[in-house]
Parts: sequence; C-alpha cells; structure tokens
Amino acid sequence: MPIIGEFCQFFNLLIAKRKTFLPPAPDFGCERASQDTVDKVLKSVYFGDVKGLRVRQENPFSRRLALALATGGGVGYLPGMPGTWGSLLVGLPLWWLLSRLGPWGYGLAWLVLLGVGLWAADRAWQLLGEADHPAIVIDEVAGLLAALAWAPARWPWVAGAFIAFRALDILKPFPLKHLERLPGGLGVVLDDVAAGVLARLLLALAMALGGNGRY
Repeated sequence: MPIIGEFCQFFNLLIAKRKTFLPPAPDFGCERASQDTVDKVLKSVYFGDVKGLRVRQENPFSRRLALALATGGGVGYLPGMPGTWGSLLVGLPLWWLLSRLGPWGYGLAWLVLLGVGLWAADRAWQLLGEADHPAIVIDEVAGLLAALAWAPARWPWVAGAFIAFRALDILKPFPLKHLERLPGGLGVVLDDVAAGVLARLLLALAMALGGNGRY
C-alpha cells in the first residue's frame, strides 16, 4: 500500500521529534508491515487518533481530565468492586447534592453529567486500552443517578434502588447486553443508564405497592 511507504519516511521524523529510541524504519520492516501494525506502532510513539497519516496529539490536560472524570476522581482504581465503589462513594453523595436542586434542576444536572460521562468514558477507554475498563465508573454514577431520580430520601428506597441497579448492571438482562456492544463511550455508558432506568421502574412499582415511600 502506498501509505506504508509514506509512513516509513514519516516514522523516523516522529522518532527524532519525540527522542524515542526505536530501530530505523527499514530494519523495522515498514515495507512488509500491515496498516494495522503501522497504526499500533504509531500510536505507541505518538499517542493520538490515526487515520492514514493524520495524527492528532492529545492534550495532556484533556487526558488527565478525562481519566479523573471517568474514574470518579480515582475511586475506580480501588480494588475488588470498582463499579460498586463508584456507585457508593461517588454516585450516592452526588445524588444527595443534586436532589437539593429540585426536579428540574436534578434532570438538567443529570443530562449534563450524561454528556460529560459519554465524553470522558470514550476518551478513558482509549487511554486505558480496554473497551469497558473496570476503573471507568462514570457510567455507574450516571446509572445510579437515573435509578434514584426523584426518589424519596428514605433509606429503604435508596437502598432498594442501589441494590436493584447494581444487580441489573452486573447481570445485564436484555437489552443491556446489546447496548454494551455500542461503539466507544456509548457502549460504556448507555448499558448502565438503561440499568438505572429499569431499576427506577422497579422502584416506582415498589413505591406504588408499598405506600409511596412514606416510612
């Protein structure tokens, strides 16, 4: 492919600019490399989006911000159950704060969080190298906030919504498993949001049967 030859010339220029020690292009075998191999090597030298020879260098602040948001300020790196930790240590306090904004304020804040979460999750999985890396917990936060939307601030209902959401998120019944297959941040976030919506419907049913949460 012509682009492989162009890459061989561009490859050494990148190495010189990045001051990275790698074998020269001919020794590396650029002539025989597949486009897939070229993209992988180029990403390792100069992280960015590779489409042919168009390389977009990532802003370091953007990388740090995306990881900080996606991991819930680092909560996602806690061992064992990062999704549960994210829901418990980030989602619940955030729900308590947003619930003070009233119904409209809560809904608007949740939409903003959803947009930010989609961006952060999309960037973070590329940086972490895994489509749904366990450290990404912004999806659990958005899902829990959906499960607790306009719920009464009484511990039985909060605990019930929390447990229902986590169970649905882990078991992933239809259609959650299909949503997980969506590309990029959509697949990371939307299955958890759907789990939160289903949990909220179960909560509404339980509230209807149990006195609307008045205990």
